[in-house]
Amino acid sequence: MIRPKHYESCSIECIDAMEITFGYKETVMFCEMNAYKYLWRHKQKGGLEDLEKAKTYLDMANEIAGKTSPSDVPDSEVKRMIRMNSMIRKYKEKIEK
Repeated sequence: MIRPKHYESCSIECIDAMEITFGYKETVMFCEMNAYKYLWRHKQKGGLEDLEKAKTYLDMANEIAGKTSPSDVPDSEVKRMIRMNSMIRKYKEKIEK
């Protein structure tokens, strides 16, 4: 996981505090929405770096979703994560060429 200096001021990771405060489902949604944001803007702003950030957020979403029992994660959410991972791979391949 990427952990810049500005996240080291506390003994707990922000994402962990979000899980405690908002719950797993909402934190997964937050991660997915951040991934979407980075996908949306990657061509105009950060290029490959934004795709890497999107991938990082999807990895976090997958990790957090794994903390709930599989029956708690609806098929629609699993399918959305798969689609987003596929989109990141597609865009990343285009940029790296």
